[in-house]
Amino acid sequence: MELLHFVSITGILVLLILACTWNFPLFFFGLHIFSRSILDSIPYVTYSDIYAGFSVMQIYSIFVVAYLSMYLFFHRDTQVRSIPAAIPVLLVILSFMVSGIISNDWRPILENTTKWIYMILLAGFVFHILKTNTLDSLIRVLWLSLLPAVFIQFMAIITNDYVITSAGHIGYFGGYQHQNMISYYLLGFTSCSLYLAVQSDKLFYRLFFMLSTGYGIFAVYACGYRTTLIALMIFLIITYLYSIKRLDLSKKLLAISFMPLVMIVGIYFAGGEIFHRLSDIWVFLQAPMDHIDFSGNASMTSLFSGRIYIINVLMHAYLSSPFESLWAGMGLDSARQIIGTYPHNEFLAALVESGILGLSAFSLFVVTYLWTVNSGDFVASVKESVIAGTGTGLLIMTLATMPFRDMRAMILFGVFLGIAHFSIYMRRQKPHET
Repeated sequence: MELLHFVSITGILVLLILACTWNFPLFFFGLHIFSRSILDSIPYVTYSDIYAGFSVMQIYSIFVVAYLSMYLFFHRDTQVRSIPAAIPVLLVILSFMVSGIISNDWRPILENTTKWIYMILLAGFVFHILKTNTLDSLIRVLWLSLLPAVFIQFMAIITNDYVITSAGHIGYFGGYQHQNMISYYLLGFTSCSLYLAVQSDKLFYRLFFMLSTGYGIFAVYACGYRTTLIALMIFLIITYLYSIKRLDLSKKLLAISFMPLVMIVGIYFAGGEIFHRLSDIWVFLQAPMDHIDFSGNASMTSLFSGRIYIINVLMHAYLSSPFESLWAGMGLDSARQIIGTYPHNEFLAALVESGILGLSAFSLFVVTYLWTVNSGDFVASVKESVIAGTGTGLLIMTLATMPFRDMRAMILFGVFLGIAHFSIYMRRQKPHET
């Protein structure tokens, strides 16, 4: 009876949301991310099983995918359906299906397929939103929607509520269970803040969003997650390089002269801690073959919080697998069965779990994604440099964690794909219109 009441109340709320947001897609976009950032902060409630092995958040994600599918069906047009990234996404999903046939384990296939479908549907949804709304409006809504995650972490810092990560670093998560559950929100918030600082004409708003950007950088640093910190650094470097090319001469000279001061301040306040967190990279580069041994017998495997050990064990298992597994993989849940956790590397996961077919499909998507967000038809101003920098920096996280298994990362990937595809489409349309 309690389950019936829960389903009934949820169904009524869903119908109300559908009725209120159907003609206001930007509002639904903001409401979805806002509610998600709050629900993720109470994982012991929202991620516990409620019925047939499904949690509140899994049911929530299925609802959002259904909503986006229905909305794009009723508002379909050739532009949204022809997003180039949809082709490699389809190939990735097909590689999941082939892997499922070989391993005969379909639940992880369904779960991960849902996330990829969600990402490409969100890209189409953002594309549709931008046909009637400005990009500035979309970024403002995204910035506001990500505020709950920033506030929750801020309260954790104020109250000294932290957890110790496996690498011994202090990380402030607030109510979030893991770094992944907040780090993507913080990266998105920092990106939106920098974008709004660049596009603001009034000095007050520019200073406000510059301060917001500074706090976003600090928030990522306080999260204590090395991979996110590297992604942030790549995001800022690429944004800076793109921006330099698109500034006029006086501003270009100012930006170039100002950068050494920023570096000195950053090294003074956080250089020692950053070097400590990233010291494993230097140790690995000095003698990589002492750590990589696909026989599974490497003597030094503790670097990167055990990720080298994961690579060695999984590659040993993959190379020892039957011939069909080399092509189609050992199954999407095989890595967890072998080592008890995720592979912590998207390319390794694609090869071991989906085989050569899966790695090829995933690599094609990465190339398509990089081309899209870094296209000359897209990156035509400093504002777009911020989007390109963030989108590229996010891909760094594929090397040490699993952003394509995380709905929060899929939000950012989908949003950036939608923005880039729409901008490219509009710029290519203008000559024809003329």
